[in-house]
Amino acid sequence: MARAGTQSVPVTGTGTRTLVAGVAGKRIKVYSYLVVATAAGTVKFLNTGAADLTGTMSFAANGGASAPSGEDPWFSTAVGASLDIATSAATEGHLAYVIEP
Repeated sequence: MARAGTQSVPVTGTGTRTLVAGVAGKRIKVYSYLVVATAAGTVKFLNTGAADLTGTMSFAANGGASAPSGEDPWFSTAVGASLDIATSAATEGHLAYVIEP
């Protein structure tokens, strides 16, 4: 059975943080996201272990990106991996995801 959820993205500093914990035997599929950098910087989504799910997105202060929801996910983690975010500036936003095989 799939588990759907939403997650806020309140990153106050720099570095890599887990947004959604992985589940054994399942993938995290991201169907929409919005990120805004409160200062000039970069953002990217990745699997735990640093395998990139997106390219690095560069933003000016208060710049951002959004990916609207649709029928297919924008990206998925590897099976069992957590969904992480790497930032070089404080970042805010949210994402919608489903955890399923």
